[in-house]
Amino acid sequence: MLSHYITLAARSFWRFKLTAAVNTLGLALGLVCFLATYLFIEDLVRSDTHFKNASRIYALTQEIWTSPVERMVPAFSRVAPPVAKFLPVDFPALEAVARALSLGPIAAATDDRKVDLFAAAVDPAFVRIFDLPFLSGDPDAALASPHNAIITERAATRLFGTSNVIGRHILLQNRTDVTVAAVIGALPQPSHMGDSARASLPFDVLVPMDLLKGFQSTAGIGVPVDPDGPQWGNDIYFTYALLPADGSLTPEEFKAGLKTFGDRHVPKDQLRSVFGAIPVSRMNLSNLEALFGGHAVSPTTSVFLLDALILAIACLNYANLAVAIATTRAKEIGMRKILGANRFHLMRQYLVEAMLLGGVALVIVLVGLALAIPPLNRALGTDLHFASLLQPRLIGLVVVLLGAISLVGGAYPALVLSRVRPVDALRAGAVRAGPRFVPTVLVGVQFAAASFLLVVALLMLNQNRELQRSGIRPDRDPVIAIANDTKQLGVGFDTLRTELLRDPHIKFVSASNSPPWQSGGWHYMLRRSQDASSATQVTILNQISYDFFPTLGINLLAGRAPDREHGDEVDLMELFRPKKGPPPIVIDRALALQLGWSDPNEAVGQLIYDSPPENRRAKGIPLRVVGVVENGYPRLIGPNTDSNMYLLVPAMATVPLVSISRSDIPAALAHIDRVWEKLAPKAPLRREFMDEMFDRAYESFAAISGVLVGLAAFAFFISIMGLCGMAIYVTSRRQREIGIRKTLGASKRRVVLMLLRDFAKPVVVANVIAWPFAYLMGRVYLDLFVQRASLSPWPFVLSFVITLAIAWIAVGAQALRAAAVKPANVLYAE
Repeated sequence: MLSHYITLAARSFWRFKLTAAVNTLGLALGLVCFLATYLFIEDLVRSDTHFKNASRIYALTQEIWTSPVERMVPAFSRVAPPVAKFLPVDFPALEAVARALSLGPIAAATDDRKVDLFAAAVDPAFVRIFDLPFLSGDPDAALASPHNAIITERAATRLFGTSNVIGRHILLQNRTDVTVAAVIGALPQPSHMGDSARASLPFDVLVPMDLLKGFQSTAGIGVPVDPDGPQWGNDIYFTYALLPADGSLTPEEFKAGLKTFGDRHVPKDQLRSVFGAIPVSRMNLSNLEALFGGHAVSPTTSVFLLDALILAIACLNYANLAVAIATTRAKEIGMRKILGANRFHLMRQYLVEAMLLGGVALVIVLVGLALAIPPLNRALGTDLHFASLLQPRLIGLVVVLLGAISLVGGAYPALVLSRVRPVDALRAGAVRAGPRFVPTVLVGVQFAAASFLLVVALLMLNQNRELQRSGIRPDRDPVIAIANDTKQLGVGFDTLRTELLRDPHIKFVSASNSPPWQSGGWHYMLRRSQDASSATQVTILNQISYDFFPTLGINLLAGRAPDREHGDEVDLMELFRPKKGPPPIVIDRALALQLGWSDPNEAVGQLIYDSPPENRRAKGIPLRVVGVVENGYPRLIGPNTDSNMYLLVPAMATVPLVSISRSDIPAALAHIDRVWEKLAPKAPLRREFMDEMFDRAYESFAAISGVLVGLAAFAFFISIMGLCGMAIYVTSRRQREIGIRKTLGASKRRVVLMLLRDFAKPVVVANVIAWPFAYLMGRVYLDLFVQRASLSPWPFVLSFVITLAIAWIAVGAQALRAAAVKPANVLYAE
């Protein structure tokens, strides 16, 4: 019997080969999208599980709140330096506590080589918590001395040409000598550390935390790093806790105790901090979610939901086409019933056909996933392999999904059509399969999902164009950012500036406390009044050097820029202990608007006040606005980064920025290289055009929008197939009506227009239903960015036009075919 069913199924597939192929392909595409996202998220959540103690390692998180309802910094897996000191006191059962601090790329030199290496400072217990792959050296003694270092095998080969380097010396940042005490191999991936492209703690060399005391590091934030300092707001340290193996302190107990950790230790005059802990395996996912502002619906969840939507569209389409095909097999159904087939025979037949289609789809899914892995790795920085497809859990998920979809897709036509009377089937040649509204509803839901994806994709593309417009400005002279920390290297900025300006191709030289297009920054709270109850605005404090605004091409709107003539240079501590009156600051247009000045000129000369938390210097320290500049600080995203204030602190502005003439760019670059070689011969120069830095920072958003555009394309392709299925079903069901209309004088043109109008109704309703959800999703996406595109109605209008046009094109041929039917061929049986 089974072989008979398979033979009938094969004949049915061959008869409806185009529709069957399209149906199977649509289902497979939906599953490929869904499972590719599943692999990506699984790659995020299984990070670092290769470490022996992974199940017991927890990373601390810290949220900073300006009020009980306003969060300034979401829960990144980084905390302030004092946390590590108090953890063993509050939780004596912990086996180990260790911190790690990313120092970024630093200059490393030997007698005859110089390279850039990623460095991290760690506490000695770090190697106890993480079983690093040591190749040589004693793990217990590797970080015992403040001037020891652990180096990776790859870095050792770059520096010395060999991995046999125990006892060799390395000069870091042109001034600090360390001795190689151990060599480790490459860290298995995925991991939040090592040499992965998305590692939040990248390192080629590990140095003891004690080395920072003489390292003069600012960790890229413009604030001197003090590992033993009391700064509770300086949340830049990865801090890991190893829970006891005997279970005397459970993760639930640890997290519960951390809820009141801030109340016990953070001074009352500090901002309120809320602490938590996450498994080390979730660090990559947690940091990604926090970077996007800590929204309830994270970017990964959003993509997964969108892929689930694609899968739902594919399932609906599968059921719709199955019904459409089945309705055209009425004579076969009638004849089989006359020959003795009962309802259960027919149901089994349709279910076997559905399962066979599912089997073909399974093969396509596996091939599609294998082809999707390389572009997925390139777009999202993952490290997936073909072996990822062979996981029993993934294969089981595919089989279960296909089985469920095939069962549901085949059950509906099987249940409905097995009830058809033979006389009805043989007379009409086509039958009504269930309620009339079912295919229309299925197609409407599909197009609502497709329209939603299209609107969101258009909004994202518009925002990305805005990012490119503001990030790459052809009217601006090229700007070179020198990523080397001049303060650490002992290169005097004034000397560097003087030497660079000797060449006429160098127009301006300035500096800032962080590289361009870096996310986040140093948060600062301001208010218009000394009254502690007045409204507070959170902004980003940027520490700059002279000529910053002309260097970056940021226009002055009112007042003046800070300069030497007015003595505007301040020490960073003057923000907390002013010595000579209110420190002069410059704000941007966005901050001026937030503080209540629609006209930039109104802000010049006004006093604003820092806004400390309750009971901390209630009046606040005054700051005087001397100028207002246009928005445009080179930053993409980050919490509370939509406005800026600028303070002239050359001592903390350690990232040089050089504006060069476009008349002879090679000559300007050659001059920069010569000056650097003269001033820092042991440190490789890391210079990069700002436009290149923007392209690198923008890559992830371009990838996200590309993924969404691809999802929208898949959704439309599948939805069009569903509409074609509905067209087949509706036109076959309405042939008698069309015959009567033509008999009564209806022209072919009028019949076509009638059918197109009827097919357009679910598409129009679908658009109207999808727009509010697309608006909310687009609003969330736009709010992530500093420079935002306007939320205009054009993406919605364009989506409507595209969906309607595609719908008419998709069903046009079927409508013309139905309108051309001869009334006699339809009505003769009556």
